[in-house]
Amino acid sequence: MAAKDKGATIEENLAELDNIAAQMSDPKVSLEDSFRLYEEGIKRIKECNDAITSVKQRVEKLEKDGTVTDFESTES
Repeated sequence: MAAKDKGATIEENLAELDNIAAQMSDPKVSLEDSFRLYEEGIKRIKECNDAITSVKQRVEKLEKDGTVTDFESTES
């Protein structure tokens, strides 16, 4: 399992989620390894959701006033 890349793109996270799903479907993977893979998958999904939320908020701001500013997500 690859370590989580700092600043991974949505595409990189989705590719890693595909990899995680493939590993988890292997019947030879232990329960403990499956749990670690599951945890990594949840982290990747959260990163994707955070990135999508950030882009959505930037688009909404752009549509509202015609300017784009950096957005810092306040969600945890």
